[in-house]
Amino acid sequence: MVIPPEVELLEPPRDAATAVPAVTTYNDVIAGDQVAIVEPERRKVIQLIKRQ
Repeated sequence: MVIPPEVELLEPPRDAATAVPAVTTYNDVIAGDQVAIVEPERRKVIQLIKRQ
């Protein structure tokens, strides 16, 4: 799945970036009860995580 250009991508929270530095290469989008982890260059969803 690819996120359209008109949808704003969010940067990971600072605490997540500190705990797991690799997440700084990705952005995310909150969609209802899920968070989509997005590769920002291609805007491709690489993982969906259910919100708690």
